[in-house]
Amino acid sequence: MDPAAPNYLLVDDDATLARAAEQIAMATWLGIAVELNATRSYRPRICLVQVNAGGRLLALDPLAFEGRRPDPLSAALARVPVASPVIVHGGEYALAALQRCLHVTFKYLVDTQQAAVLLGLPATGLRALCSSLLGEVVPPPQSADWSQRPLAATLVEHALADVVHLGALYDVLLRKIDATDLVDELALASAPPQPRVFVTPDTPDPRRYRQIEGASGLPPEGINLLGALVRWRDLKAKELDVPPGRLLPNAQLVDLAHAPERALQRLAGMRFHSRLVHADLEALRRTVALAIAAEPEPEATEPRAARPTGAVTPKKGPPTPAIKARIARLKAWRRGEAEARGVGLQAVLPLVALEHLGYFPVTPLADVPGFGRRRGERYAAIIATLL
Repeated sequence: MDPAAPNYLLVDDDATLARAAEQIAMATWLGIAVELNATRSYRPRICLVQVNAGGRLLALDPLAFEGRRPDPLSAALARVPVASPVIVHGGEYALAALQRCLHVTFKYLVDTQQAAVLLGLPATGLRALCSSLLGEVVPPPQSADWSQRPLAATLVEHALADVVHLGALYDVLLRKIDATDLVDELALASAPPQPRVFVTPDTPDPRRYRQIEGASGLPPEGINLLGALVRWRDLKAKELDVPPGRLLPNAQLVDLAHAPERALQRLAGMRFHSRLVHADLEALRRTVALAIAAEPEPEATEPRAARPTGAVTPKKGPPTPAIKARIARLKAWRRGEAEARGVGLQAVLPLVALEHLGYFPVTPLADVPGFGRRRGERYAAIIATLL
């Protein structure tokens, strides 16, 4: 961090938290980023929340308040005024982590990376934008175990570099967004992420294991084995405090489940995480043997609850010649329109909307994912002609 940058407040007790909460409550904008230990522990935890409260830098330490209910850190972050934008950069992962770990959500979000994408800027990373638009240098990310305490001051300062320039970057990009009439599109692109559904050891319905990539076509006995493997892996990962996917990757489990009759033989030739000892591997073999011998659990057949129109994208099959032709027409038009307006391709038509329209051309535009009101006003007639 530049030595001339303002000092930060390390928030790790009730006194500093009270000061931070006041600064957040008075902020006209809030820049936010997080550091997690996702690659080092069973359940990813937010280890540091970097905040720029209208120019005041705060380093919030969630581990200092861990176990307190209600979480005082969540209450402090919730004090940001409704009219104050919360600025992130490529913030989907950070926002999902805040939602999952601290139960914090924000209403008025602006993602500066999404703004850069809509504007069609050639490089949209934080370092590149700060350099090209502000003339500021942001250091590259630093690998560290953010759960270690105490955190070195130099490490905290390095992390705060992710939010130091967010306010200035927001000002520059918002002027360009206003000038190109992309305010509605930016609000749509910056919307909070939908909560993710995770398959966990206590998943009661075997059908849920089909959500794992590569598992959709498994027969009942394969799903039965996959469920047993997932449950064993997650319990062992929790015991060892390592990420489940690093202990045994999903692809490895699905591969075993595709050939249950050969699973025991294939286990003998597999390489495993160094934390697994001989007794663990013996337990894994017993788990596989019992799952193979067991009668597959019946999968639920009751219909799922109805969801609002537009909430679920219909399932797509292989593209037909007609679908390919529609997508090609939409892409050609989108490219020309983006060049004419001097904006990015996503500003004209997000890829998710383009593919949806190619597959389902009679969908009402209000139900097309990622489309939005302003694009409907501007392009409804053109898109109807193209389809």
